[in-house]
Amino acid sequence: SGHGNAYGLAAVFAVSLALFIPWRIWNPNFLTHITATTSGALIIGYSWYDRPNSPVPVIWGPGQGWKVFWRRELLVLVGITAAWIIDLFPRPKPGRDHVRRVYSRTISELGNVSALVIKVLHDPPKSADEANAYERRWLELRAINAKLRLTSVRLALAKLEPDVDGKWKPERYAMLQRLQYEAVDLLSVLAFVCEGLDPVTRISTLASGAFSTSRVAATLNLLSIVSSGLATERPVPAIMPSPRDTSREYPDLDSEVRDALNKTNDQAHRLDRTAFILAEGTWVELGSITEQMAIEAQALFGTNMSWA
Repeated sequence: SGHGNAYGLAAVFAVSLALFIPWRIWNPNFLTHITATTSGALIIGYSWYDRPNSPVPVIWGPGQGWKVFWRRELLVLVGITAAWIIDLFPRPKPGRDHVRRVYSRTISELGNVSALVIKVLHDPPKSADEANAYERRWLELRAINAKLRLTSVRLALAKLEPDVDGKWKPERYAMLQRLQYEAVDLLSVLAFVCEGLDPVTRISTLASGAFSTSRVAATLNLLSIVSSGLATERPVPAIMPSPRDTSREYPDLDSEVRDALNKTNDQAHRLDRTAFILAEGTWVELGSITEQMAIEAQALFGTNMSWA
């Protein structure tokens, strides 16, 4: 209702309001930031007048008393209503939160597939329908791999976001991605081997140290702990279960497999040594990978109940 340049006013506010975007993202109180920006823009826009016969725009009083009160009151109500409508839209999430939550889900899914592999090892499919059902579950590994590939772009873009709280450690998340790739490969091999084991090799495999109840539970618990830490960003336990062989201080994969073969009773020479080594070795290596994941989670979120 004045002689001001509406386009110039819009350009000024477009630049000014860009400075409030971080405030909009990280401020939990919508009435504070939405009302201040939206209502402020409307009221200032209404009050922007050009002084007659002057090319210089100035803030001009549009009136006084009830004549201007109801107009300004209406503008404030419009601003609050606009703030309420805008707040109904989903809040934009930073790319870093997206990566963290995706990794939480993928590691949880790796734990589910690992548990299913152990189930197949103990109770192999007895019919074609059961085998087909397991095959469909193995496709989850391909889905996990696809999710990890998509996060590569997110990891690259996350470097452009301002690190406000100082919690973002790109090298740790890159390591978690690489470890998950390795876990997917190992589980793919292990699932294929476990489905095709003959009875003699299956019994020897279950009796080996790698698939003891304590080591299997430790591996699955570590995956659950890391997934929960990524989902909540809370400290993880300082002392975690270890899937390693506790009889030796620093066991390695070759020595564990060799010991298992030496302890195997195969008088009839019916043991499929290749399948046995693959099953034993992949699970031992998977346990080592889960330990590295736990170390990365401790570096990202810290530890609780720690004396350090």
